[in-house]
Amino acid sequence: MKTLLIVFLACLGISVYGQENSGNTTDSTANAHTVTTEVRSMASVATVQPSQQSIRGITHQGLSTTIAASKSHVRKDWKNYLDTYGRVIKKGNTYQIANANISAISATPLQLVSNLSNAGSKRTEIFLALDEGSTPITANSSGYEASQQFLRSFVIQTYRQQATKGVTEAQKDLKKAQKDSDKVLNKQKSLMKKLEHAKKDQANLEKKALNSQTLQTKLNQQLIATEQDKTQAMLKLEKAKSQVGIQQMQLQEIK
Repeated sequence: MKTLLIVFLACLGISVYGQENSGNTTDSTANAHTVTTEVRSMASVATVQPSQQSIRGITHQGLSTTIAASKSHVRKDWKNYLDTYGRVIKKGNTYQIANANISAISATPLQLVSNLSNAGSKRTEIFLALDEGSTPITANSSGYEASQQFLRSFVIQTYRQQATKGVTEAQKDLKKAQKDSDKVLNKQKSLMKKLEHAKKDQANLEKKALNSQTLQTKLNQQLIATEQDKTQAMLKLEKAKSQVGIQQMQLQEIK
């Protein structure tokens, strides 16, 4: 699917790798070469060649191609593709149109017989036989190149559909990844704000503790000074009491 997506975007003139590594010319050049290789590889897959095949005991001359998709995926799409050109009779993996109107190949209706078969892991061979009356279209026929294009168009259409699906899935993954990323970033921002508040609270507490310590020191100094004043006051008090006693004794002595 990734290969198909790369090829599809490359066909549209979009360099996937170039966007991801826009700052690295060497990487972009290498990746552009990779995309070119993928496109050439896909073109090779869409190659159509002369072929013959026995279908229900009858040997047919025609042409075939191999598509990088499983037979289960190709069946419905191939049927829909053929429906455009006439009434399709389908039996298993065999398709028939008694009067196929394919103007690009022939001005007269054609007898069409096609068969799908496995060509390996997730690969399908499409065989196509077209007869003008009783004459099969072969490599030497005037309509052969148009017949090749008829098959090739289906292969390209299928790859485009798969690539479009790949783009849609990639966009969904991107949307989810963006959502998850935003969630993590928002959580990080929230934690950073809480940390800043905690730092400010700690600074305020440290400032209050420092002010409290300064106040305690000042009060202790004042307390010590008060003790000295208290001693002086007590001495003065005792002296005053002594003077009162002396004065009273002198008063009593006077008669």
